Amino acid sequence: MSLCEKPARKLFINQCTKLVSEGLTANKHRSWTFLHKSQKYPAELIWIQGNIVNVSESQNSFMINDGTGIAVIASANKAPGYGAWITNGQYIMVIGEVLTTESSIEVRALKLTKLSDLNAESLWKLEVKDFWNFLEES
Repeated sequence: MSLCEKPARKLFINQCTKLVSEGLTANKHRSWTFLHKSQKYPAELIWIQGNIVNVSESQNSFMINDGTGIAVIASANKAPGYGAWITNGQYIMVIGEVLTTESSIEVRALKLTKLSDLNAESLWKLEVKDFWNFLEES
């Protein structure tokens, strides 16, 4: 199964600090898991949302803040959805592969989407809570 066929886990950025690296897969992608109720769940891809707070001069990376933490989004200029709209203050959705959680959260972008709906941020908080409620019930 390729990386793009894996489910993207909806997480707040501060929850990414709890991801545990399981090493590299056969396809040379880092495998991540998180523990919930004594059960391990894979998290090869994550889905995060937040406001862009710092675009690099080279335009190939930026940082987003979701109110719980800041993540560095790497290889942004290679991801579908990348465009001139990548500016400070823009609310954005990122699906990507976690590269590291050590000194900061770094995610390799695989898909970027500009979110213009005024309710997107408040709805996002509910979506992440819904995912965790689902895990509680399973």
